[in-house]
Amino acid sequence: MPKFFVSDVIKDGEINIQILSEDSRHIRDVLRMKIGEGITVCDSSGTDHECVIETFENDFVVVKIILSKESDNESPFEIIVYQGLPKSDKMESIIQKCVELGGARIVPVACARSIVKLTDKKDTDKKIARWNKIAYEAAKQCNRSIIPQIGQPISFKEAIHQISNVQISFIPWECEEKDGLKVILKNAVSLFNQNRLMNSKDAVSTAITDTDIMTDYASKVSIDAFNNPDNNTDNGTDNRTDNRTGNNTGNNTDNTTITNSINYDTNIISSNESKNTENNNIKKVDNVAEINSNILIANKKSKPQIAFIVGPEGGFDQTEIQLAKQIGIPTVTLGKRILRTETVAPAILAMLMYEMELQ
Repeated sequence: MPKFFVSDVIKDGEINIQILSEDSRHIRDVLRMKIGEGITVCDSSGTDHECVIETFENDFVVVKIILSKESDNESPFEIIVYQGLPKSDKMESIIQKCVELGGARIVPVACARSIVKLTDKKDTDKKIARWNKIAYEAAKQCNRSIIPQIGQPISFKEAIHQISNVQISFIPWECEEKDGLKVILKNAVSLFNQNRLMNSKDAVSTAITDTDIMTDYASKVSIDAFNNPDNNTDNGTDNRTDNRTGNNTGNNTDNTTITNSINYDTNIISSNESKNTENNNIKKVDNVAEINSNILIANKKSKPQIAFIVGPEGGFDQTEIQLAKQIGIPTVTLGKRILRTETVAPAILAMLMYEMELQ
């Protein structure tokens, strides 16, 4: 079922959603969907709403919520990938694969041996906009519950400063011969088990009892209230994470300056409101980067963090490795073979997925 995102929480009693702009055109002109067919709409609480299409208008599509349930598609960790800037269009492939494999955020890093230099602000903003669009499309395709955010480029020194406070952090380095990633994975499993015990409260899912509602979508729909359990959040972890979720220089996401040409705009209409854009109770968002930040922050439920830095094509400079080790960030080997920069992050994410998600 095709999936789309809204930038706020869909509240109890809101049973109709307007999907506008590019997404509405995608539903109508690309997917060529018809009235009565189903889509999934994910809100910023991580709740998936199964919907059916009610009407097509010139500039928007109206869908009705049929079933609401908390998504369980995300990794038990918030995984942050710091990627040394690669050449050509390799970053696009890296972002796509990292989103598919569970990365929560990708941060471009200007390393000493990076050939690409993002010095022009206008050019940088265009690249960030395109990378965020790729992340958004990948999140829709692979059924994510969040849209991973692509941050503003930062220096290597800033990157190691940011990950130094993360619960589990490391740097894959081809010259490391002793310490492997297995130790990191064992620590991750241990941390996950501790976190699961601390957050034993199960999420409450909503369901509509009428099993025939999908075929008789025009009948009256009753949505039960659904929970967003935030009371188990560890304040220290969340404060640190939220402050790094925006432009990746320590500023709050409200100050993000990333711009995007995508006109992503979705309205939610309450059941007792008329279906027009003046009577909506969800803010309009014209910026994919802002949507990414909102959905990412709202989905934080005291998840432990894992962060790692991948070097560019030329690898890390020796002074960078020394600087990282001085502040306690270990280097690890990924095995006997040397991987390309575009292979490293997907390989690590796949290993984490195997350890943490597959039963």
